Amino acid sequence: MLKTPTQAQLAAASPRVERRRARTREALLSAAQQLLSTRSAEAVNVDEIAELADVAKGTFYNYFADKDALVREVEESARTELERRIIETNTDVVDPAERMARAFAAMLNWSLADPTKARAVLRMAPHFANPDTPMNAGIGRDIHAGVADGRFSGITDEAGIVLSLSVISGGANRALDLVHTRKVRALGENLAEALLVALGVERDDAAALAKAAMATVG
Repeated sequence: MLKTPTQAQLAAASPRVERRRARTREALLSAAQQLLSTRSAEAVNVDEIAELADVAKGTFYNYFADKDALVREVEESARTELERRIIETNTDVVDPAERMARAFAAMLNWSLADPTKARAVLRMAPHFANPDTPMNAGIGRDIHAGVADGRFSGITDEAGIVLSLSVISGGANRALDLVHTRKVRALGENLAEALLVALGVERDDAAALAKAAMATVG
């Protein structure tokens, strides 16, 4: 005769069940991220995500409604992490030009620290440079502030945002190919200086800000 589990037994089992569910969910997210770093979301299917995560296909649907829901979570999680890193990097930094250079450095550091995640985000976000994307609100505010107080000149807010995001995402893509910190730092320094000059910052000032920011890469 089977015994009904006691409340204490159920309470003890519950944390184990939750930990197992958390591990399975993380395995699915990690598998999707790995696949999305090598090809587009359209070219990835649930079968291979489940296989890479080492779970049954049916198990996938216990955690996500469909592949698109999983892809959205992978992208949102990575973007949130990147945004947090940029915010932390620019804590107490007021100058819009310095904030821009340091945000670029934060992006490069993130790409070097987790290339799989960075590749996935850059591949999933063909409109990374869209000035209307919520994640880009911080850079939008910095560009607006720089134009408003004359730190940046000869460029509109929208053009400044698109230019900055294009340079930063392009630099991150190239950094993922270069791998070596010294080469990434040199590329970042050159690109950051060029970006700041294009935004209207004096070249000597731009060079100093770029060098200081990229010294933190690695």
